[in-house]
Amino acid sequence: MMAIAAFSCNNAEEIEKAYPKTSGPSEISEHLHIYVSRSARLQYEFSAPLYHVYHTPRAYQDTPKGFKLITFTGDMQPEMRVTARYGIYDEQKRTMEARDSVVIRNLLTDELIETEHLIWDMNGRKIFSDTKIKQTRPDGSVYVGESFESDESFSNYTIIRPQLIVYE
Repeated sequence: MMAIAAFSCNNAEEIEKAYPKTSGPSEISEHLHIYVSRSARLQYEFSAPLYHVYHTPRAYQDTPKGFKLITFTGDMQPEMRVTARYGIYDEQKRTMEARDSVVIRNLLTDELIETEHLIWDMNGRKIFSDTKIKQTRPDGSVYVGESFESDESFSNYTIIRPQLIVYE
């Protein structure tokens, strides 16, 4: 019956009346685990306990219970791990945001960056935080700053207004 009603509608307004859009997700995945590769080389591994996909009114995905992202080097060694309690990807803007207890660990150098908000601009190929950050280096030195900017690999980054914290 529903299919007959949908195909008998003459225009988009009638279809919209018959099947109104909802504000909830159109897809829900639990315990999602994705591996992404290019040219048979593992690029990253993504996991989330809960993953939502929204198609209307604007296409985006979110992870309301957090996520973990691991990137890999060209020889497929784990390079970086990013975790947060919430994540959202906006398809139109091509941005990914991580919020609430964002932790970035360089697995090659054991460097750690912590912040409350992280934005990855895929068009501009940069990552930045507009909130306070804390960087802990392998030697134990700790820097805090108002924000930071980085390239996509976190190999070249700048801490805005850095301050060294010395623990005694």
